Amino acid sequence: MAKPFDAILREIFGEAPGPLLEVLLRRPVGPARVQSAELSTVTAEADSVIRVDEPEPWLAHVEFQTSYDPALPLRMLRYNVLAHYRHRLPVRSIALLLCKEANGPAMTGIYRPAPLGDDASLEFRYNTIRLWEWPAESLLSADPAMAPLAAIADVSADRLPGVLHAIREKLEAETPEDRFRKLWTATYILMGLKFSAEVADHLISGVENMAESSTYLKILNEGVVKGQIQELKRTIKRLGRIKFGAIEPAHEAAVDRVADLETLERLSERVLFTNGWDELLGELPRDSGDRPEPR
Repeated sequence: MAKPFDAILREIFGEAPGPLLEVLLRRPVGPARVQSAELSTVTAEADSVIRVDEPEPWLAHVEFQTSYDPALPLRMLRYNVLAHYRHRLPVRSIALLLCKEANGPAMTGIYRPAPLGDDASLEFRYNTIRLWEWPAESLLSADPAMAPLAAIADVSADRLPGVLHAIREKLEAETPEDRFRKLWTATYILMGLKFSAEVADHLISGVENMAESSTYLKILNEGVVKGQIQELKRTIKRLGRIKFGAIEPAHEAAVDRVADLETLERLSERVLFTNGWDELLGELPRDSGDRPEPR
């Protein structure tokens, strides 16, 4: 998962992991909390790892996807096995496809490598949820943290104004001011997965006060991107220290100079497949530090 959608979803669902699972699995779950960084490389790469403390505890790995990636089932198998190995708990893997562009032939809910020709075989099953097929009402009737997803559920452009009004009314009635602003901003950001910026700006402006205009939300959006950049830099340094050892000042400065989100995402993925800081950072573009970070 990439771009501001990743950061905003991690943040809002990190505050409400139980309601997220109850909506996705369509059943009650026990006390839930985001799994700590004990998983090291797993939680650094996976979108959300949640521990559910039922009589028989288990973990849930939720991956938010906004574009089609045929390798996603294999990556989810990897996360599943590593989490299970670390904690010796059963792990349920869930692929939450946020838009039609994330769908594709590989998203079947089953990953089955080619057989070896003997009795050895592997079959990995995961939940696949296509959000655009869900009625908005099912999300509006859940915890307020789920309300922003209603804007990109099974909603046509002509129905969207009514859904936005319903989202805003729910958030105003059920959340304090600071959480309202966070979730309303998330609604605006998520609309970009399905509707143009012009449509999103026009519709958001139609249901809010001037002081909470789309310009204000754009400023918050830029803040989310900047926060994600800083989070990725910290992740790269942390994983690098775990794998390569102490980071030298020159290497740390090289990471800090990168202001491009996609470059940082690639670096975070490459840590596991390189053998040192020089190899990891050797392919950085020469102008990686020339672009200023969002302010």
